Amino acid sequence: MMDETVEWKYYGTFDGQLRGINNEMSAYLETLEPNTTVRMYLVAKTDCIVYFDVTDRDNAYVFGTRNPISLESDLGGGFKGATSMFTFEENFMLNVNFGLRWGCQSMINTEMKLLVFYANTDAE
Repeated sequence: MMDETVEWKYYGTFDGQLRGINNEMSAYLETLEPNTTVRMYLVAKTDCIVYFDVTDRDNAYVFGTRNPISLESDLGGGFKGATSMFTFEENFMLNVNFGLRWGCQSMINTEMKLLVFYANTDAE
């Protein structure tokens, strides 16, 4: 995948489905190299609000859909998406929580996909 300035490499997809009263799932990504930019997309067929939060080992928020640069979109066909990105200056282990915000009546059994891309700014 490539945009105007970056050729993104595909890291992987994390699939999830909400069951019961738990409104989120978790994923963990390997330690990244210094100066790596990570871009995530969360896509779900839902009427609910989708979100993801990336935290550090101490569970402190690093980036996600709460950032001003994040984008949330109605993709059509009942699908919603959210994206955000962040550049890590040091090696880092990512803890990702993703799901649906509370208050939506049709959240149970919602299937989601969290797509992860990266680019290292030191690469030539």
